[in-house]
Amino acid sequence: MAPKTINEIIKGKAPLTPDTALALERVIGIEAGFWNRLEASHQEFLARRRDRERLAKAEEWLHEFPIEEMIAQNYLRSRETTIEQAEELLRFLHVASPVEWNMRMVAIQGSYRRSKIQPSDPNAVGVWLQRGENMAHAMDCAPFDAVRFQQTLQALRGCTFETTEAFLPKLVQMCQECGVAVVVVPALAGTSAYGFTRWLSPNKALLQLSDRYQRADVFWFTFFHEAGHLLKHGKREDFLELDTEREDNRKEHEADRFAEDLLIPPALYKKIEQDRPYSRAKIKRWADEIGLAPCMIAGRLRHEKALPSTQWTDLLTPIDLTAFAVGQSEEKEPPKTLAELFAGRVGGIHGGGKAWSEDTGKAFSEGMTEKFGRDRESSTL
Repeated sequence: MAPKTINEIIKGKAPLTPDTALALERVIGIEAGFWNRLEASHQEFLARRRDRERLAKAEEWLHEFPIEEMIAQNYLRSRETTIEQAEELLRFLHVASPVEWNMRMVAIQGSYRRSKIQPSDPNAVGVWLQRGENMAHAMDCAPFDAVRFQQTLQALRGCTFETTEAFLPKLVQMCQECGVAVVVVPALAGTSAYGFTRWLSPNKALLQLSDRYQRADVFWFTFFHEAGHLLKHGKREDFLELDTEREDNRKEHEADRFAEDLLIPPALYKKIEQDRPYSRAKIKRWADEIGLAPCMIAGRLRHEKALPSTQWTDLLTPIDLTAFAVGQSEEKEPPKTLAELFAGRVGGIHGGGKAWSEDTGKAFSEGMTEKFGRDRESSTL
């Protein structure tokens, strides 16, 4: 080996290549693997130093996010320095750099179904969506079964009588058994979003709701509306509902009609419309006839302008989802194999909906195994 080469390696001007490691093994007697690991550790150190230098300039980027509110609502942990807080945010967002997040935000804003209706704070919406995705990935679901999900929705109609504490855990569990991860995500100021659906993989769907609902009838309608998107509109589109003027398009109308007809059969609602003048007694009788809470009938009539907004407000059941939203967790056992690591994690909502399925993750793991000669069962992380 040339002295100049050794000198440049010692001064950090040249990398210690695998060929050099083999040469050192022969000359010094220390195995090549030691030198390769040493070089890899040094390169990692240099990469981290460069990364921290870039993150030191990220203070302005951090100010684009509601960091204090995210910490208060357990989206993030509080860190002492700008660099540490930026790293915490990047881990939460599952991106490598502020530049990557900004590129993904362009994709997010372009995925609002080409809507003219835009959120007041796109970053707040972006982190709300990411929180929902993180929570959904932590939930184990059976493979999606459309028939069973339809049957489950019929069964859940009867839960409109129940309290939040009684029906929400049941709703989440029953949907998990059909392949749908239902998450209630605390809203951030400026989010303006209250419902969202997307497919995490061909066999697992995300149905995301906000904790901002104040009435049970609004919550239930939104839940069945989002379920309608999952059943009627394929697996390539995402649907984001914003708390602004509703977008006027065919698929939104179809989801509305799905929710309306599932909750109150059209033939019966026609009878209700014609049975004037309305009264508390009639609303309760109709509700008993179709197995719904009276608030669902009263809420529909108010929405259709058939009842004044100030009439019989006592029939509208208040709801508070805050405690349940805070209680849902993002924590899950860390992945043990490459297949588990990559299943559903690449792409995601911010990657154009091109999340890897479990089968794709398994195929990637096997390909890496073949390339590097490791036994697949022992390819742990």
